[in-house]
Amino acid sequence: MTLINGMTAYPVQKLSIADPNGNGDVTFTLHYRSRTREWTADISFGDNFVVNGLKLAVSPNLLYQWHNNIPFGLFIQSIDGLDPLFIDDFISGGRVKMFLLTSSEVSTTQNLVISGEVMG
Repeated sequence: MTLINGMTAYPVQKLSIADPNGNGDVTFTLHYRSRTREWTADISFGDNFVVNGLKLAVSPNLLYQWHNNIPFGLFIQSIDGLDPLFIDDFISGGRVKMFLLTSSEVSTTQNLVISGEVMG
């Protein structure tokens, strides 16, 4: 599990993070929507994977629906269990943390969700 660092309180941010499996970089463009108080992301990986406007929400793996297409997952955790709402949620020491999961962590997390040990 790799903590995604370097986020700020700017409403638009672009980050390039190494895939934890060593298969290239994952590019995130984060957008804070002040009217709806939510964060969304455009995510790309390689030549064939692009997701635009994905609402960021607390989840053991927000990208699980694409687990057959990408070798990583995205775990979003907040200290109070609420989805990202504020522009400063992702700053270092902030209320919300994002982690990239390896392919084996995606499998382990899904097994825990199925067994009821982790609730999304």
